[in-house]
Amino acid sequence: MNKSVFSALYTYLSDLSIIHVDELVFRDKFHLLVFLILSSRAKEKVAYDLSKKLISKYSTIESFIKVDLIEIRKIIKSIGFYKVKSERLIAFVNIVKTSYNLKFIKSYKDLLKIPGIGDKGAKKFLTLTSKVEFFLMDTHVKRVLLRLGFNDKNIKEICFGNRFNLNISDITFFSNNISNFGKKICTYKKPRCFTCKMEKICQFSLIER
Repeated sequence: MNKSVFSALYTYLSDLSIIHVDELVFRDKFHLLVFLILSSRAKEKVAYDLSKKLISKYSTIESFIKVDLIEIRKIIKSIGFYKVKSERLIAFVNIVKTSYNLKFIKSYKDLLKIPGIGDKGAKKFLTLTSKVEFFLMDTHVKRVLLRLGFNDKNIKEICFGNRFNLNISDITFFSNNISNFGKKICTYKKPRCFTCKMEKICQFSLIER
């Protein structure tokens, strides 16, 4: 059943014109990493706007390295966990300072060494900077899949490979589409079930209403 549901969701979202992945523009890899550190447990737009503010004020890695913790806190105070994220940004730029550039980042494991970059952040970085494809999991994707009858084991298996062998070449784009679908239609509260063609197989009416 899960394979057919997964396939149906892929087809549905591919044809759903209102669902699109918002394309964020990053100046370089450094800007992208600053954004990813800020985006943990935060709204993407807030993290992106603050990352642009930081990068525009400190346009080079050298100038960013000279910024103190208090100044960063002032700039990103509007985001959740800003004190922790300020410390992570300082730790990150110190890593860059020690290595002199970002060439030390060559793999998924290298990315995980950066404070504030977890599994999702590392995979997102690689999908945006190389041709690597990952199924990106977030709270919105997980909510949609759980409502469609998947369980935690299924979801974990999906994250570590194309679980159902659907020959989906754009698996990253697909996972981003699911996330947008979760944000705009299959929302946490008051989902727009009346507009959704997946309603007949959705478990929301059974487990959450």
